[in-house]
Amino acid sequence: MKIFDYIYYRVFFTYKNKWKDDTPGAYATSLVTLMQSMLFIMTPYFSYELITNTKIEITKISILIGFIILFFLNLYRYQKVINFKSLSEKWDNEDKTIRKRKGIFTIVIIVLVVGGTLTLATIGGKINTGKMKPLFLN
Repeated sequence: MKIFDYIYYRVFFTYKNKWKDDTPGAYATSLVTLMQSMLFIMTPYFSYELITNTKIEITKISILIGFIILFFLNLYRYQKVINFKSLSEKWDNEDKTIRKRKGIFTIVIIVLVVGGTLTLATIGGKINTGKMKPLFLN
């Protein structure tokens, strides 16, 4: 959870201080939720389909419901359990070099998670439509 806390902190900080937005918590919570749903719901789902060549029927509404539940859990976490103030006390005084390194790492993580999930989805879609052969099992 520490990586998600740091991502939340950095996104909140950027929207609040650099872009002067009034609702930085909404953006930070949404990004954390998107990444968690991609990592913990979509990636295992697509990976299982690719490895076993088994189509799992899952509706868009069930994915949306999962996302909404995860969003509200994160909203509760970052408003009641761990808020921006406690995270800023922890990370506001980071050394500039470490902060820059962690910022680059955070962006790389976001791009890898989103890009990896979209790649798995694209490959799975091609296999399901017959445009590509299964990767492992027939």
